[in-house]
Amino acid sequence: MSRPTVITTRIVRLLVTSFHNGLTVRQACWQSGISHEAYYQRLRNDSEFADTMSKAQELPSITARTNIMKAIKKGDVSASRWWLERKEKDEFSSKADITVQEEVVPMPNEDELERIRQGVQRFNSKSDDEKLAEIEQVLEDYRKIVEGRRRVREYARQQNMKIFGQETIPADFKPPPHVKRKIKPQVE
Repeated sequence: MSRPTVITTRIVRLLVTSFHNGLTVRQACWQSGISHEAYYQRLRNDSEFADTMSKAQELPSITARTNIMKAIKKGDVSASRWWLERKEKDEFSSKADITVQEEVVPMPNEDELERIRQGVQRFNSKSDDEKLAEIEQVLEDYRKIVEGRRRVREYARQQNMKIFGQETIPADFKPPPHVKRKIKPQVE
């Protein structure tokens, strides 16, 4: 049996109740017995419905903020700390954010392309044993890079850090003085 496409006042009440309970749109639609396509169609075509749904979805956040502020006003230290760590990050955050910018590698010019071609020709002229040894060396170098990245991720996890981009720390990165365990970035 397919779900109804008409959103009645009963369904609107069910949706509002679902949103007040913190459900997602898909969950609220399932709970109300309608398809999320019907929900979004009505949302696009009915501004009053859209306003009602928006307000209903905001209520859990408003309630949570109110509860936190009540706890802070009662002197709850953990609620106060939580609030400051999120609202005054520069001063009170216990996490460090590290942003690593990726370096854009330009396309090789004609001279570089020629050197690449010559390298491929040299490689192809080697015996199978020499090729195998060279490939094994490249794989070993790659393993070292992967291990270095694993160590950086582990270090970041231990320090509650977020690392963006290629998940690498630049060679000139200096951990804050309070960090006891230091991992030196691998420089190739």
